[in-house]
Amino acid sequence: VGVKIEGHADDRATDFEKQAVAMPEVIACHMIAGEADYLLEVTVPDLDAYQQFLVGRLLNLPLVREVRSNIAIQTLKSGAVLPLGHLAIAPLPTGAVYSAEAGERNMRGRYSAARTPCDVPWAAGAIAFIVPP
Repeated sequence: VGVKIEGHADDRATDFEKQAVAMPEVIACHMIAGEADYLLEVTVPDLDAYQQFLVGRLLNLPLVREVRSNIAIQTLKSGAVLPLGHLAIAPLPTGAVYSAEAGERNMRGRYSAARTPCDVPWAAGAIAFIVPP
């Protein structure tokens, strides 16, 4: 769902963002450049539920100026692995544990063996991995 909002003052936009991400039907919310200001990924069981979401919730948000809906008729491909092989990864010292969230390196506990970005485990927004011996 593409959403245009009234004005783009930080406080007003932040209010919209908080309200949009709090809706259980919204599984992802992206600020975008183009025709819309935001792209919401919405999951509902059927068109009646979508109408209730759209008319009963989204269009009632005070900043929403315009909404454009695109509905998937059939999913042809989903969940593909991101092609990240082009990213250069510097060699890491054996046994080192890195935490991207904390931006630190330590030698405590082992989390998971990871050699490429695709192998890195995600947990609560943090990345932690070790290089096996």
